[in-house]
Amino acid sequence: MSNPTVDLILNHHSVRHYASRKIEPEIISTLVKCAQAAATSHYVQPYSIVSVTDPEIQNQLAAIAGQKHIPNAAHIFVFVADFNRHNSFINASDDIFANAENLLVAAIDCALAAQNLTLAAESYGIGCCYLGSLRNDCRKVAELLNLPKLTFPLFGIACGYPEGDRATKKPRLPEQEVHYENRYDSSNRAENLAKYDQEIKEYYESRNSRQRIESWTGMMRDFLSKEVRKEIREILREQKMLD
Repeated sequence: MSNPTVDLILNHHSVRHYASRKIEPEIISTLVKCAQAAATSHYVQPYSIVSVTDPEIQNQLAAIAGQKHIPNAAHIFVFVADFNRHNSFINASDDIFANAENLLVAAIDCALAAQNLTLAAESYGIGCCYLGSLRNDCRKVAELLNLPKLTFPLFGIACGYPEGDRATKKPRLPEQEVHYENRYDSSNRAENLAKYDQEIKEYYESRNSRQRIESWTGMMRDFLSKEVRKEIREILREQKMLD
């Protein structure tokens, strides 16, 4: 049975090529409302969303992220974990917010809100690309966006109407490798990952540009063996987001 919502979700892919067309202000407002409609733990709503439309700030974010498509996006949303708002009316030391549970709550709420925003944007024909690479220099992002203590920039989303988009959806892990019933079961992992590695190799071989002939397990081995962004824990402590 056809379901347009499911079709929209299953057809998601990152879009990095945009038309010069701006996104209408009323759509931007609707996207933010959709973000706010996401579930939130204990009604805390510990996030803020900063819209970046200033070309100079976009250029500086592009330099931080190493992403050339950022200045061409019609709109950048930066999702910020935010307990500064709560600290304004809670008569206590800001250290009360600096614990791992609060950090997880803020990060999860941000992710839920962002995915709502992304799906709503795609329903309007707007392409999106997540920008975790903004964490390459969290201090600089915080400075550019005038972020106070008890906030932390988690990621951004570049948005725009697609033009010249040739990207395709990347295959995901097989369902049996991520979905278990009642108990975690890794008994078929070697077989599942071997099949997935072959699927990924065939996917990259079929691409017309930026060909990479490698396996998913190989890519993950290389990526996860590198220690990256070691300064984030220190910055979280500076921002009073972690003790």
